[in-house]
Amino acid sequence: MKLVNEKGKLFGLINLVDLLVLLFILLVAGGIVWKIFGN
Repeated sequence: MKLVNEKGKLFGLINLVDLLVLLFILLVAGGIVWKIFGN
């Protein structure tokens, strides 16, 4: 089983680029929350 199919989808479900963008947004949001509420 290939991780990425011909259309560039990871496991045939999610687009790899979309996944990277989502991870980036989560990291940025997490960093902001950490800055505000962290010590």
